[in-house]
Amino acid sequence: MNRRLTREQQVMAILIRRGHITEATGMAELGRVQVASAIWRIKNNKPFLIPTGMEIISVEKQDVGGNRYVEWRLVEENEQVAA
Repeated sequence: MNRRLTREQQVMAILIRRGHITEATGMAELGRVQVASAIWRIKNNKPFLIPTGMEIISVEKQDVGGNRYVEWRLVEENEQVAA
């Protein structure tokens, strides 16, 4: 049986592999997907997908054009992260 991964599992796979994800990364690697929604569902409904001792944090960033966006990072719990 060939089972497809859920959007949450796909987003977590990218987070585990790359350490971070943005909406643009999700679009490029997964096609049409709402990364923010998947992150919310992981944190609130499926926390078992997050590796033990790790957490997902949100970091607000700004591109060269001044547009703001969010990058989600998979970090060790209680780790201080600079933007």
